[in-house]
Amino acid sequence: MAEPIIFTITEAGKQAALNANADSAQVKINLTQVAVGTAPHLATGNETALTSEVQRSSIVSGDIEVNSNTLRFTSSMSRNTKTDVYEVGLFTDDNVLFALAGSNTTPLFSLHPDITFVVAFGLSLQDV
Repeated sequence: MAEPIIFTITEAGKQAALNANADSAQVKINLTQVAVGTAPHLATGNETALTSEVQRSSIVSGDIEVNSNTLRFTSSMSRNTKTDVYEVGLFTDDNVLFALAGSNTTPLFSLHPDITFVVAFGLSLQDV
């Protein structure tokens, strides 16, 4: 069984959410892109960029699951060469790294030539 991909909301992401909603009791922020990187890395929450970003893709669908405060989103990506992905980042429309998942031992997943990989993730918003 594959290891779960667990996102950490970054301090920059929390600050972006607070800044965007200074006059409101609701959190509203535009998450638009998923980025992948090839450097082994464990997320600390202090990152502002991926260690070795190789690609970004638009988020094609997303919604909040209200009962669990979970953001569900999907994106698709493809590469011309096999690429082992060790880090995945979620970016806002202002290019702020909102959340990051990473591994320093084994790839989270791999992208392969001639195959469009559709990713579907859930991100708990309890920390926000």
